[in-house]
Amino acid sequence: MGALDGRHPEAALPALKNIAKALYPGGKLFIDEGDQLKEIDPNEIAKTLFTKK
Repeated sequence: MGALDGRHPEAALPALKNIAKALYPGGKLFIDEGDQLKEIDPNEIAKTLFTKK
């Protein structure tokens, strides 16, 4: 808990790498940001890692 919502950012990269390996091709990953869901592509980790609006 906390690796994908920003509470433990040091755990995000390893978690996302594992998720990317486990997802079916074309699978989607959504992160709950409290008031909305954010879709991220774990294969594009560097571009999408917890950018705030």
